[in-house]
Amino acid sequence: MRDPSLHIRKSDLIKLLITLKISTPEATAEQLIREGYRYRVLGRHSVEVKTKKNAKKADKFVELAEVKVNKFNMILTAARQEAGHRYIQSIGTNDRDYLMLKDVATAAEEFCKMFGIGGYEKGYKLYIQMGLMLMGKKYGLNKFKYYKSQLFTLYENVLAIREDDNPEGTIELFNYYMDAVENARNVRFDFSGDPAKYVNIVYARQQADTHQASYDDWVQAQFDGLAYLNVIPDPNQLNGDNAANRHTAFMMKKSGVVDKDAEYDLDAQADTAAKDYMEILKKLDKK
Repeated sequence: MRDPSLHIRKSDLIKLLITLKISTPEATAEQLIREGYRYRVLGRHSVEVKTKKNAKKADKFVELAEVKVNKFNMILTAARQEAGHRYIQSIGTNDRDYLMLKDVATAAEEFCKMFGIGGYEKGYKLYIQMGLMLMGKKYGLNKFKYYKSQLFTLYENVLAIREDDNPEGTIELFNYYMDAVENARNVRFDFSGDPAKYVNIVYARQQADTHQASYDDWVQAQFDGLAYLNVIPDPNQLNGDNAANRHTAFMMKKSGVVDKDAEYDLDAQADTAAKDYMEILKKLDKK
């Protein structure tokens, strides 16, 4: 059976008691409020827009948010058409995917603000294009949320490459690395179009410059330092503390330094992944 509730202001309660011809409406109202407090309905909240000005601001904010979502929706539809997707349906406000669309559009807006991309239309398009690239052939609106952190990192890499202060030097180190890979495995691959990989070449070149190292020596040091694993150094192993340590060891070896106190301890300085790999090999040998 339904159990109705009553939520009323004190002033309105007094008016009601006067209508009911209660002899002491104000005192009765006070008593009802005081005694009735323990019977209050929990979980009820009242949201009040006190002025017409605030109401207009609230309406304008909601309207602006919807405009941004609709703009994102239009750009997404156009990008998918350009990508050759089939069975594309624009998402309406009453569709079940609309809340997901709002979340994705909000993330795209955050992306624009973080990287200072003027004009949301340009930023939205960039965000969508990168997302579609990461998804490949299997599109899903929810995948924009899954790839969010990767999208932000991807564009950081793009900016690092774009703002490289010595692109010629970076290309030189890249070519040394390509030659070293070809000499070691008789294969040559070009990943200059992959920001996630190529940004490591930029960082390696910057680190080599900091250590006043030749790019050839820097690359050879990585191959020499990881030779005991019989692996080709990954681009992300060309920079970082371990890469610097391998260069130091290589230059000492190259100059003929044999002082045991100055020798490079491979086991102590090796990458964590490399050490784990060696431990696995040791365990396999014991079986």
